[in-house]
Amino acid sequence: MPDAISSACSRTPGCASSPPRADAPGSKRADNTAPVPASPAGDQVELSAAARSAATPSGDELRMQQRIAEIRRQIASDTYVTDDKLDAVVDRLVKELLG
Repeated sequence: MPDAISSACSRTPGCASSPPRADAPGSKRADNTAPVPASPAGDQVELSAAARSAATPSGDELRMQQRIAEIRRQIASDTYVTDDKLDAVVDRLVKELLG
């Protein structure tokens, strides 16, 4: 009967008695993507295509980020509040209050 340590080691990736993993640092991979270099502790992270896609902003998100950046620039330069915007706010407020 194998001892508990060698049995546990055989199921642990990277253990000395385990065969080398196909995705070990520097190895070729089936999907032809380069593995992420290992950290000094030997850890590595790999994102799936779906995760990379989810982390990439869509066109709508990019436009929203650009719009927010533009509004922040206008606020910082004190050009965001204009007479036209104030008139629109007053009109909406009067409509809301008076029906």
